[in-house]
Amino acid sequence: MCRVPAGTGRRVDAVAADGSATLTAPTHFAPGDENCTITYEFARRGRLAGAQVSLKIQDRNDTVIYESNLIGLAADRRDTYVWNGQDASNNLVTPHNSPYTVTFKLGDLITRTKEVKVEVHTVAVWTRQSRKIYMNTPETPTDFVATVLLKRTNNAQTVAKMPVEVKWSFDEHANNTAAASTHQYLAAGNKRLGKKGNGTAVHWAAHANCTATTESDDTYYQTCRVKTITTAGVRQGKAYVKFKPSSLGGDQFRIRAKVFYNTPSHDLVARAGRSDYIPIWRKVRFTASEMTSTGQTHVSTHGSEAVMDGYYTSNNTFVKYELGTVTAINNTYCVMYIGLWDHGSTSMSAWNTVKARQAGNSEIPTADDITKANTARHDAASITARDQARARIVTCAEAWRDRIIAAYNSGLSNWATDASVPGNSVVSVEFEHPKYSANAPNGDSVTTEWTGRNYSWLRIRIEGNDIHPDQRWVRGQGLSTGGRAYIMAGMGAARTKVVIAHEIGHETKNQFKRQMFRPRSSAGRAEDSDHTPGSGLMQFTGNRNNFNNGEKQILRGFDNP
Repeated sequence: MCRVPAGTGRRVDAVAADGSATLTAPTHFAPGDENCTITYEFARRGRLAGAQVSLKIQDRNDTVIYESNLIGLAADRRDTYVWNGQDASNNLVTPHNSPYTVTFKLGDLITRTKEVKVEVHTVAVWTRQSRKIYMNTPETPTDFVATVLLKRTNNAQTVAKMPVEVKWSFDEHANNTAAASTHQYLAAGNKRLGKKGNGTAVHWAAHANCTATTESDDTYYQTCRVKTITTAGVRQGKAYVKFKPSSLGGDQFRIRAKVFYNTPSHDLVARAGRSDYIPIWRKVRFTASEMTSTGQTHVSTHGSEAVMDGYYTSNNTFVKYELGTVTAINNTYCVMYIGLWDHGSTSMSAWNTVKARQAGNSEIPTADDITKANTARHDAASITARDQARARIVTCAEAWRDRIIAAYNSGLSNWATDASVPGNSVVSVEFEHPKYSANAPNGDSVTTEWTGRNYSWLRIRIEGNDIHPDQRWVRGQGLSTGGRAYIMAGMGAARTKVVIAHEIGHETKNQFKRQMFRPRSSAGRAEDSDHTPGSGLMQFTGNRNNFNNGEKQILRGFDNP
């Protein structure tokens, strides 16, 4: 533990009668990286037969770390002792019990003391997400690392080799949102995105690198304590921890890591490191699939990160949009209407065949019902007969509608699978379906199966609206379904950008927790499904070029903004 030169154990009989002596030692050193050199020297002017030199080293709490009662002095005048920074158990001493007092005694005549410190040079706080914390999933922890650097004798820094305890804490920005105002993403336990004001919200968790040395004084609510790693390598001197902040976009946290010098009566901060205030963000990341061979490249052209930045990243949504790899869809799957895709034949079904009414599916009304439905009636019985006939014809039209929709749903889902379009994709296609695409040719969208005076009164229900079955059902330009955002052709550049941003807005629901822009009403109208009631980018028709304030609040995670 302490190395002494040759001559150890000699008694000293030539001493300074007048007590003239000096003790020198560095003010600080870094145990494990360098030794502490201690020198004792006295002026020989008299004799004191049998006097002995003793050395003792004590920590801040007066615990004796090393003691020797017989130490020799070279040439009876001067000697140097090298302390390697270990205690009686051969463990490196830590900053926590610093300073260490070195005491030299020459018999009962002379006593000299010197303080030697183990000082923290720097506590450096670092995270992989140093400028933003992305939290798509509530309670997802973020890794933080504090590197403890000790001060060498020459004041340079070096990694701590002994276990130094780091106390982690955080500052919550004054403008952070109270938990009660944030989205309740899980009813059980009233789980909300924010944590501010929740005195039992857990903010810390042990990291796998430091699990065995992680503790907390308050059940990980506000603080935890972690000891640095001592094993040689890139992790030496580092204290790892997991921080679990609120996932409300725009909230900010500043992380603190402190090393304390312990005293019997109170904690005295030796050194602290902290991060800047780090905001919470969320991220939507898509790959892109495009029907390149038919010229449908509107996602890569108008849905780039640079373009979408104006809607998301730089527009106070606290949502980062990232567009990944752009992949060309195989020519086999580059069809005009993905909703007419037939998995069995790996081709698009003929629309003329699909739209034709089928007698076997009860889609063709009887001649008697057609007559009764369209003949003028005056008495009550005749009116009842007319209404009953019309109801049966509506049933036929609804059967026709249901068959087309079933085929459409099958085509849409099978096309994505067959074309190898992954989830979380933005997809450039030509059209969704003849009945569901705003820019599809009228010759496809406006059918003639129910045309003429015989059916002028006929209406069927399409996504909450009453429509004549031969009309275009939905004037869709984009679609969000199955974790994919489909963007149709036929729009100008400005409108395409809006539609992409709108459909990505829907897909945020699949990539992170937020409330609906508006839940579907009992009427079952499509415009009530995750759309803004008023005027904004997420209004049913997407009639604005940017998110309104309420929509931004929903994207951030507020509850009923």
